[in-house]
Amino acid sequence: MNVKKIVFAGLFIALEVIFTRFLSIQTPIIRIGFTFIPTALSAVLLGPLFAGITAGLADIIGMVLFSGGAAYFPGFTLSAFLSGAIYGLFLYRKSVRFWRVCMAVLIITVVVNLGCF
Repeated sequence: MNVKKIVFAGLFIALEVIFTRFLSIQTPIIRIGFTFIPTALSAVLLGPLFAGITAGLADIIGMVLFSGGAAYFPGFTLSAFLSGAIYGLFLYRKSVRFWRVCMAVLIITVVVNLGCF
């Protein structure tokens, strides 16, 4: 681990918190946003482990700063970690192809978000 990775991780954590809390549309049922962009970029640049850690820390920091009276649930942090790790497995040190992105999104949606495993 070097200083460059730590700086990029901090940048992606900040971007993810900002995208989640301020640049998303919250409905009573679902939140529509662009949180996947910093997660996928961190996966491309940092790898699966650091992308997972970055996504997990972003979830924890966002919850601490902007809880809004809600209770902390570690399952969401685990989901964020797994999403970052899956993006990293498909995108780190590989050419970014449409089918790789589709497979990563499909696995994250089915396995992580829906919990069908």
